[in-house]
Amino acid sequence: MERLFLAGQMARRGPSQDPLSSNPTTSLRTCRICLGCVGGYTAPFTGEVLDCTLPCTGSKDRACQIIHRLSAWNDALLQGHYELRERARTRPELKLAFVAPRASLNDLEKLLKVATLLYILIKKHHCLTAVDVVIGRLKVYDALLCDALRDNEHIQSVTLLDFTPNRYAFKPFFSVIPSLKNLRHFQYTSDAEFRRAHLRALESTLEKTNALESLHISGLWNYDMDSTDILTAIAGYASLRELTLSFSFLEQTFDDCSDKFSKYLKNSGTLTTLSLEGDCDFRDACGKRVLRALRDNESILSLKVDEIFVDNEALDLIASVFAKNTVLRCFHIHPAYKCVIDEGGHCDRWLPSLTRNDTIEEMTLPFQIWRPPQWLEFFEVLSLKQRLKMITIGWAEMSVSDLKEFCVLICQSGAEERVTFNPAFDLSLCDNNFSLIRCKSFVDIEADCEDNAPQLQKLTAEVSAVSHVTSLTLSISPLPAEVDPLSPIASLIGATTTLKTLSLFVTATDKAANYTNVSWTATIESLSRNQSISNLHIDLNIVKAEDIEKLADVIRCSDNITRLGVTVEERMSDLFPKHLSRGIASNYTLVSVQFLDYTDPNAFAVTDTARRNSGLVARASQFRMGARLESLCTYTLQGAILTQYSIASQANLTCHGSLCRVPLKATLVHGCHNVLTHKGLHGLPRKATLVHGCHNVLIHPNYLGGLPRVTLVHCSHSVLGEVDVEEPAQYSYPLMTVNDVEEVEKSLKNSEAARKQLCKVLSHIGGTTVRNTTANMLKHLLHDSVGANYSLYGQKGKKALVSMVLFKVIV
Repeated sequence: MERLFLAGQMARRGPSQDPLSSNPTTSLRTCRICLGCVGGYTAPFTGEVLDCTLPCTGSKDRACQIIHRLSAWNDALLQGHYELRERARTRPELKLAFVAPRASLNDLEKLLKVATLLYILIKKHHCLTAVDVVIGRLKVYDALLCDALRDNEHIQSVTLLDFTPNRYAFKPFFSVIPSLKNLRHFQYTSDAEFRRAHLRALESTLEKTNALESLHISGLWNYDMDSTDILTAIAGYASLRELTLSFSFLEQTFDDCSDKFSKYLKNSGTLTTLSLEGDCDFRDACGKRVLRALRDNESILSLKVDEIFVDNEALDLIASVFAKNTVLRCFHIHPAYKCVIDEGGHCDRWLPSLTRNDTIEEMTLPFQIWRPPQWLEFFEVLSLKQRLKMITIGWAEMSVSDLKEFCVLICQSGAEERVTFNPAFDLSLCDNNFSLIRCKSFVDIEADCEDNAPQLQKLTAEVSAVSHVTSLTLSISPLPAEVDPLSPIASLIGATTTLKTLSLFVTATDKAANYTNVSWTATIESLSRNQSISNLHIDLNIVKAEDIEKLADVIRCSDNITRLGVTVEERMSDLFPKHLSRGIASNYTLVSVQFLDYTDPNAFAVTDTARRNSGLVARASQFRMGARLESLCTYTLQGAILTQYSIASQANLTCHGSLCRVPLKATLVHGCHNVLTHKGLHGLPRKATLVHGCHNVLIHPNYLGGLPRVTLVHCSHSVLGEVDVEEPAQYSYPLMTVNDVEEVEKSLKNSEAARKQLCKVLSHIGGTTVRNTTANMLKHLLHDSVGANYSLYGQKGKKALVSMVLFKVIV
């Protein structure tokens, strides 16, 4: 057991104190912390023994060996609500992510083991580049996590989550952040009150690091402390690309500092994204300085603000931003808020500036900034602008009559394809006027139909009749005597071909009643035939055990459901994971699954499969143009496809695996190239893995025998290029054709492993002299009919052996 001596990081408690309690009056002293004994630790669900001594083998072009043991590691880490995830990058990287728990873990022994495993991961594995740090999650063992992070050189991204009570925050975490030498991304989210220690840590971070690219500290709200030092530090930092902070920081500072920060915004050449959260009051001098800086800035592409307060001068300044800034691409006012305008002010002056602007591509604007005539003028201009692709309207302040008129204006202008409403269209706020759904600007709909069956029938009929609604959230509370209350939902699921996201909440109006009338059979059958819904969330408070089993079977076999969230009434909460986990390993579609309890063994099996599939997507993203392929990722993806091939063809992998391996690798890489080149990376999550990109292999198993083996080998090597293949292709000697020789030659050029394999093949061949031995080796490698095409120096028009890698390996 390794011992660590950490100063000032844990409170000394008397022998009678509960070690899990937090006492604000306890003094901080030096204490001894011991790493837990994890030698031979067996993961509770997988039964695999963790070998914590294995080194990190990750490099710029190679994944670490730990990716093949993620199931066991996550099995152990989930006991403390952490998990390892693969990141989509051009090189293989891992993230240590926090998983929101159903309940807090208070078992000190388990916490110590989790803390020890985290310590080992962070200390030893430089492939771990992103970490979620949850203050208070490990209780008294937070200090181990602190020590692991201190002076770390490979952690690039930290998200600090502080959910502790206001006065109990674990301060050493704030002293650790500045010591991370290569920190590029930092985000802080807190429910704790703001303290001066937080500011000092951030100031120190900016002073000691020079690689920080994004800083998101909107979780820090400052209403009573001077922000001069932190704003000065930000203004002096040259490499920031993304900045999110509370507007209160700008209000709690002196004019000279505010002026310095405004000059930073004006002159910054690297900052591309700025988000100001909270009440953004542009009526005072500080706010106006910021607007003038944004007007003259030449690097910020995206500006996001929450609720804004403006007077006439501020309105003019915002109009000047639209008129004079030539780089701004996105301007967003949070759709849940509004624009508060002083009496006598109006936003009409924005309209001429926006109509002349040719650079903005996306906007989010509150409804009340203009009257209908101004909106109509804007929409008519919008229909003519090719660059302005999307306008989101915050409609929270609209009346029903305003909304009706607004929908008519959008349709008349011809701009409805580029206008959407946010937040979601809530029918309960619109007098249940279902005809409004026909406006194409409503793509996301929420409806609480409660126990109103006619209302549900009308709603589902309208949604089924349109093609622009892609997200639907339904809440219903059927009556005990109601006949087939889920029939409209089944009809909708069966009819739609465009709905992507479905959230369904079914609750009982009378918990004592027996809902024998509620049957999920028709809905589940419709879901089994549906091919459009990819994101499914169901909250089932009225359900039968046999329906749960049917639902699990449908989801497990679905080719389009990639994201799943299911909540079942407590008495049957274990049944759904139990049924879904049966044969779940054959599912290569799910990439995200949400349960209330992740520590159930069946739930773990399901979520682990989703993590595997998500990891395959992350690895597939490494096949982007310009990224070097690496063999470990290639073979991991190949394994997934071989599994699917065995299912489709009912072939024995032991007998047929080596036969399929080369053509599968070629198909894999070629399929990945097509998906990424022609459809873009955004298509991968919907496909989940490249299994779908290799449909010829899966749907038509005989496809493998349709092409000559040497052609497939040639395809494989021409695509793989300079990849160091750990398992080089097996060739039959002597080579019978010139094409075979050329293929082997290319393999030898590109792969050290292939050259080593050839040496092994030739190791038993000898002769009386060097010349005789060389001749014997060539005779073993080349058939006489092929050897006639080669000579040592290329005499008489033949090919020169001396210029070939094959000959160099021999001699």
